[in-house]
Amino acid sequence: VGVGVASNTGAHLEVAYRQSLTFGRPYALQTGARIDQNGGFGYVDLLFPPKPNGARDSVGALVEDSDIEDLQVKRWSVGAARARLRGTRTARHIETKWNVNFEHEERKTPLDPLIELDTLSTTYTWIRRDVDEIVNPRRGNVIELEGTVGASGAELDKAFVRGYSRVSQYFPIGPRDVLILRGEVGAVKVDTADVVPTRFLFRTGGSTTVRGYDYESLGVKSGGATVGGRALALASAEYVHWLQRWGGNWGVAGFVDVGDA
Repeated sequence: VGVGVASNTGAHLEVAYRQSLTFGRPYALQTGARIDQNGGFGYVDLLFPPKPNGARDSVGALVEDSDIEDLQVKRWSVGAARARLRGTRTARHIETKWNVNFEHEERKTPLDPLIELDTLSTTYTWIRRDVDEIVNPRRGNVIELEGTVGASGAELDKAFVRGYSRVSQYFPIGPRDVLILRGEVGAVKVDTADVVPTRFLFRTGGSTTVRGYDYESLGVKSGGATVGGRALALASAEYVHWLQRWGGNWGVAGFVDVGDA
């Protein structure tokens, strides 16, 4: 059980539960819930034992209710996934994940009518980490690629294709400093965004994206709210100087972020 405060979502209360044996089998159960100033969600996942090739299958369900920038979204989803890790978990590895998901979404803005979607989608994610340290890297890079195909109905104009990529590069400078360059691009190919669930569209802004803007406040203005767009472009440059005092765990950073959705 935990309480806390985050820059993006404000104060929150969360609870999580895990157990390694479920139904007398080595199935790992993970479940939890969280409430914050933007809404809340609850989830349950069942992870099966790793296969000889390192792949690990899982099934899960999620319920979520959020209100961000006057866009109200209620959704539930069920899905199955297969994940695989090649290499050492600590620093250098390739992580892949393929999942199939069905979700029901209801979204509403102050001025537009309610949109209801039933969407079947499949997503493949490829992440390569080649860094000197997994938690606080100073050298190397992280590359993430993701592709999704989905449909919110049987008609061809209700199908969509989504692509997303993110690259972070770390350059050590001197014994303690580091320069971090980051870029993100994404696009959804679809006739109208009304047939695409919110989580597959793009909004940005917040402490981990374009800093200085409220969480997910950059996007398309529609119906008196900020809704998801069909394209994303973002770039960031950051210089970090780690102090010698206090065990070297504190630093000073200067950064420039630019981006929009």
